Amino acid sequence: MLTMNFATAVVLAIVVALVCLSIRTLRKKGTCGYKEKCGGCSSGSCSECPTCASAQTLADEVRKKLAHV
Repeated sequence: MLTMNFATAVVLAIVVALVCLSIRTLRKKGTCGYKEKCGGCSSGSCSECPTCASAQTLADEVRKKLAHV
């Protein structure tokens, strides 16, 4: 049977808390993280925001390269 000591439980609790915070941030800000500047990529305004547009271009290039593999 698996047993867990106190230090392992503390580390596990910290990891779970950080995962929850990152999911919350992802849902709140969207995938680009520039919601404050340009409305966020989830609003469909990536082409209007230079930072989001460059991130979208990079993602498209990666998808193309992965499609050829």
